[in-house]
Amino acid sequence: MVPGQIRNALDASGDTTEVQSVDPFMQAETVTSYRITTNQSSYFIKWNHDGPDGLIHAEQNGLLLLRNHAGVPTPDIFPQTAESEVLVMSWVKGKSDHTTPERLGQALAKLHAATDPLYGLNFNNFIGVIPQENKQHASWTNFFRNQRLEFQSNLMDKSGWSTPARLRMLDKIMGKLDQWIDEKTIKPSLLHGDFWSGNWVVGPGGEPYWIDPSPAFGDSEYDLAFSELFGGFPPKMYGAYREIRPLRPGYEDRRYIYQLYFLLVHLNIFGESYGPQIDRILRRFGE
Repeated sequence: MVPGQIRNALDASGDTTEVQSVDPFMQAETVTSYRITTNQSSYFIKWNHDGPDGLIHAEQNGLLLLRNHAGVPTPDIFPQTAESEVLVMSWVKGKSDHTTPERLGQALAKLHAATDPLYGLNFNNFIGVIPQENKQHASWTNFFRNQRLEFQSNLMDKSGWSTPARLRMLDKIMGKLDQWIDEKTIKPSLLHGDFWSGNWVVGPGGEPYWIDPSPAFGDSEYDLAFSELFGGFPPKMYGAYREIRPLRPGYEDRRYIYQLYFLLVHLNIFGESYGPQIDRILRRFGE
């Protein structure tokens, strides 16, 4: 049985044919994903049934930004109204080959070559189900402090996951970000923003396709730092990327500062299991 909202979204995308199969792909309390096959085609569909308003529209806009501004492959998107809580995309399926890791690194470098005069973005989005404010700044340091670390710090305090020591050390780090971030060496790069190993898929011909972005313009190393936090990427990807965009001096420390943001996100979504990792970074840089 196809939920009415999904049937309406398929109709709006131009496919009014009969649904042949509905295969839940990922089920969560807020968003459920499906592979749906009709008489006409197969689709990857995300339905926001209990998450924050605007989640699906923000993801749709993010995918279009990556495709149109940077020219990297994404699934075909069948736009819906701004009020729709269903995202309809083409079903992408392919087989990885020996060139896929290098092509992924090259695609990431191509993404980061897309630029903008300011850091941030002209629309807000989400990281998971947490709102992500992208107010534009002329300074990356100010953007990262105000729109990323400070937002998560306040949320951590409201959610009950903070401690006086965590807040004290995080405030100290936020006050001296220029110790690790040299504005003169950075230009605004288009970021995927949620670059872990589950947010890309292999398409036809072994081509990497990008999914689930939380984009903004920022320091390209922000994506790299998150990719290393939980692993899952082949070394050849990093080699191909660095041939095009070598790492700047100081990355070995700076990556932990960027990883701190993503760990705070996970703390605020999933709870204290991420606390020890956060505390290790805070003690290293904030004491």
